[in-house]
Parts: sequence; structure tokens; C-alpha cells
Amino acid sequence: MDFPVCVGKASHRTPVGHFRITEKAVHHVSNLYDASMPYFMRLTDSGIGMHVGPVFQTPQSHGCIRMTRSSCVPLFKTVKVGTPVDCTVMPGKFPGRFSGRKIPRIF
Repeated sequence: MDFPVCVGKASHRTPVGHFRITEKAVHHVSNLYDASMPYFMRLTDSGIGMHVGPVFQTPQSHGCIRMTRSSCVPLFKTVKVGTPVDCTVMPGKFPGRFSGRKIPRIF
């Protein structure tokens, strides 16, 4: 799988590190922003996750990793709670690309 994503803007950066999917929900609503986040896959206790949302060429989310529906739904169906996810910064790569096989890697 390889597709564009939208990551956190400067004031709400997407955290870098090793995570596990701790929750999956087809219909999730943020309790911080009262925003719909379809096909949500939680990465942190503070609410950061991966979900369907607008994908721009610049970081614009509040820390979540947003994907197009055509990218997110197959990923949602593939991963399970407990699946490891690595969020990394890759020199020379556009900050906003998903690339992964067994372990999703966001860079």
C-alpha cells in the first residue's frame, strides 16, 4: 500500500514514534472537535489516529493522519487492534505519504 495522507499542521504535529492500533470504529466522532472521523484507527490515548478526511499537499490536520476513503477503507479492513504502526520522518520524502506492508509506516 502506498498513498498520500494529510498529517498535523505545525501547531498540532502528528507524533513520531512506534504505536499500536488500540481501537477501530467505522463511525467515530472526535470529543475534542466534534468532528466526524470515519474509519477511525486510534493510535494514542490523546485521540490521535488515522481516518478518512481531506488530503492536502500541506500538513493541515490537528495531529491525525487523514486519508482518502479509497485508501482508508481497505486499510481499516486489513489491520486489527494491536497492529503496530510506525510514524517516522524520512529525509527527502514528502511529509504525507503512507507506505507499508505488514506494519503501516507513516512518513
